Amino acid sequence: MNEQELILIADGAEAVSDAFLKVFGTDHNVVMCWFHMRKYVEKNLYLVEDKALHGDIINDIETLQLSTNKNVFDIATKLFLKKWKNEEKFIQYFSNEWLNSKNGWFEGLATHVPSTNNALEATNPVIKDEDTLRERLVLSRFTVVLFSIVNKWSKERNPTLINSKKFEHQPLITLPIWTDAYKWVKLNKAVISICNGDTAMYYLPAGEETRITDKEIKRYENC
Repeated sequence: MNEQELILIADGAEAVSDAFLKVFGTDHNVVMCWFHMRKYVEKNLYLVEDKALHGDIINDIETLQLSTNKNVFDIATKLFLKKWKNEEKFIQYFSNEWLNSKNGWFEGLATHVPSTNNALEATNPVIKDEDTLRERLVLSRFTVVLFSIVNKWSKERNPTLINSKKFEHQPLITLPIWTDAYKWVKLNKAVISICNGDTAMYYLPAGEETRITDKEIKRYENC
C-alpha cells in the first residue's frame, strides 16, 4: 500500500485522527470504527423517551451504515432526519456528533477495509499482559521489547510450522449468515440495477414488498 492509499480506522479519539492528518495530509479518509459509533449511540438513546422506538432507530442507523457511497449516505441521512425529526434531543446529538464531525462510519467511505478497529484493540491487552507487563517503559527499553514482539509473532505465524497461527485471507461465512441469505432469497424480491458510467445503483423494495416502482425510485433520487 502506498501513501496515497492510507486510511485510518480509529475509535473517535481526536488526538489520533489529528495526528494522522497532520502527518499524512487531509486528503486521506478517516474511518470511524462502526462498533464504537454504535456503542456511543446506544448510550445516548436515553434522549428518546419512548423506549419502544429505540430498536427502530438503531435498525435505521444500521441501514445508514451500509450506504455504498457518499451520495447514498447523504440521501439516506436526510430521510433519517426527516423520519425522526420529532425526537429533537436525539437528532441534535446525532447530527452534531455523527454527521457534522465524525461522519466516516458508513461502508462506502472506504471499501475493502475493516469497519472496526476491534482486531487491533484486541491485540493491545496481549502486548500489555505478555510483553510490557503493563509497565511504562522508556523508549530504549520499549524498542528492545518491540523487536522481541515482532520476532515472536513472525515465528508464530510461520506457515511452515504445524501449529502456526493462520492468517485468514477471506471472511468466514457462518451458518446463521447463510441461513439469513437463503431466507432473503426466498422472499423473491425484484432487484433493479441502473448503470451510470462505471457505477451501478441497485434498488429493491423494503419490508414485505416484492416490487419497487419507477415512481418510488424517482422519489428516492429526488430526496
